[in-house]
Amino acid sequence: MKTYWAFWKRGFWAWLLMLFMNLSAGLLLVPLAFAFRDNMTGYWISALVAWLVVGAPVWGWLFERFSAGSSRIATDTVSEPP
Repeated sequence: MKTYWAFWKRGFWAWLLMLFMNLSAGLLLVPLAFAFRDNMTGYWISALVAWLVVGAPVWGWLFERFSAGSSRIATDTVSEPP
């Protein structure tokens, strides 16, 4: 039962992380959609560049912040590296 609650807690934090990731994507991409309203090619190019320059590092930072207080869940199927 202890492992079940550990996975439940991990699932809650993963859900919360994805919520923040999607909100940050919206904050990044919605202004670009308004700026490139009539130019779909320009929008996709700018969205890709914005994700590479801003989105990926922000998501990496969010992941590190959320995983900092988390401990690994010990299971029988997970092997330790040598």
